[in-house]
Amino acid sequence: MIAILSLGMFLAFIFAGYYLHQNLNYLEYREKPFIKRLNPFKKIEIIFSQTPTKLVLFTILLFCYCFFNFFYCLKTQPYTPSIINNQYVLHNHGTIEKILTIEEYHLARAKELKLISGHWMAFYGIAAVIIFTKKNNRLSKYLNLD
Repeated sequence: MIAILSLGMFLAFIFAGYYLHQNLNYLEYREKPFIKRLNPFKKIEIIFSQTPTKLVLFTILLFCYCFFNFFYCLKTQPYTPSIINNQYVLHNHGTIEKILTIEEYHLARAKELKLISGHWMAFYGIAAVIIFTKKNNRLSKYLNLD
């Protein structure tokens, strides 16, 4: 499951790169000398300038969720669930911290998946911002994202 969602994120970025290289403002930006492209906010401005406002706000919320979810999950479960010597355990770099029941193990695995899922959402959000632009995509008009 984790591999499928991670693969989907990379596929979304492939399509996003394709759409980004059709953006004339982005192509003009890429033609500038390297020293003039060092400002990362200019690239963000180019990407967000043609994106529906609701989608931009949603992506910003996803980034906030990703940040807070990551640190919340690390605080509530700083150890990694694994099966070592046919025992369900929480460990930290090989040091066994706690032996778990099967229910506790599955709960710990779910928390571990939650830790990763915030990042997936944020990166899918970036790809959506690039793909669903006002000018390049008829789908944004159909979904009434403005």
